[in-house]
Amino acid sequence: MKLSKTLKDIIVSEIKFVVSKMKESAEIEKKIFYFSAIPAELLRVLNLEYDPDILYIHHIVNDTHIAFQQRIAAIKRGDTVVTITDEQTNSLEYLSNELGNRFEQNKKMDDILRKFAALSYSTSGNGYYLMQKDLLKI
Repeated sequence: MKLSKTLKDIIVSEIKFVVSKMKESAEIEKKIFYFSAIPAELLRVLNLEYDPDILYIHHIVNDTHIAFQQRIAAIKRGDTVVTITDEQTNSLEYLSNELGNRFEQNKKMDDILRKFAALSYSTSGNGYYLMQKDLLKI
């Protein structure tokens, strides 16, 4: 990833703030609200310094945000079979923090992004089912 130190520092700072606010929040809606700042920040960075790695990271993280939003909306409509578990919210906080660490340390992120993808999938009916069978690890 070829990103200026200034923009990398901005991303790291934003992610650290997001993670701290997520940990403070008890409601899933608030956690997801704060989490939404990560893909938003990555999008702002893309507009300033395009990098295909940032685009890839943004896509995965944004997909995770959308998946959680859709599950929350479904639950509010009365679909309570597939829930959002503490394991999922804890994983979201952990992965967000780890994403910030990887940016800060300039380390590869593929394994973290795969975990975000699995977490995102766990909010779907089939993903939740596989998680319940202990096949989908988040």
